[in-house]
Amino acid sequence: MKEKRFSFIVCCYSSNSHVLSELQSVWVKEMNSLVYQLLRETPPDGEKFAAIAEHILEREENWNSWKNEGCPSFIKEKEQESSEVPKKVSRKRTKSLGEDVISDWKSKKIMMGSSELTRLWNLCPNNLEACSAEKRVFLPTLEDYFGEAIEQADPEGMVEDEYKVIKNSNFGWRALRLLARRSQHFFQPSSNPFKTLPDYLESVVQQLAQEIPTSKSEDVIVENGSTDSNEQLT
Repeated sequence: MKEKRFSFIVCCYSSNSHVLSELQSVWVKEMNSLVYQLLRETPPDGEKFAAIAEHILEREENWNSWKNEGCPSFIKEKEQESSEVPKKVSRKRTKSLGEDVISDWKSKKIMMGSSELTRLWNLCPNNLEACSAEKRVFLPTLEDYFGEAIEQADPEGMVEDEYKVIKNSNFGWRALRLLARRSQHFFQPSSNPFKTLPDYLESVVQQLAQEIPTSKSEDVIVENGSTDSNEQLT
């Protein structure tokens, strides 16, 4: 019975005019899935062997369809050139990479591969000058930062210690960074070490008050100058 079925299947596949019925198609699908299942369950490498067998059968199907189509050539024939002579299109000569580099070198312009990057990079021809420009100086001056602390240190201001800016921790660590960058008063004598940061800043503020003219001292100078001029006029 099995041999008859096998011969029947071979005859069905060998005949081009024969078409499988619905029951036969269902039976072929069932047997196909059953065979692949048995192959996968066969040790030692059933899964791998079943996949290879399925791939080979797919290639065989493509090969059969190619033969049924009359074995067409795999090489596509070139289209016949038209007898008409095409018009020559005038193209502008593109600059070579060397020419672009030479022109950029002469113009002292550095190309970065992008128009926006090139524009940003060439804002200033000298990078060191751009880094040291005034608009890139973000540190405040000693006069601006310690101005309020110097005014509060004046006894005439009568500002209590707890309300002074030197007691503020945020002011303190910023003051240390500024002093380290811009003042020699950052280094205090080690013979009398300070116990707290406000004590250290108070000593620094007293030293800066002698060097930095405050608005009050400027007013005194202006008043003295006006009085002296008035006396000279009289």
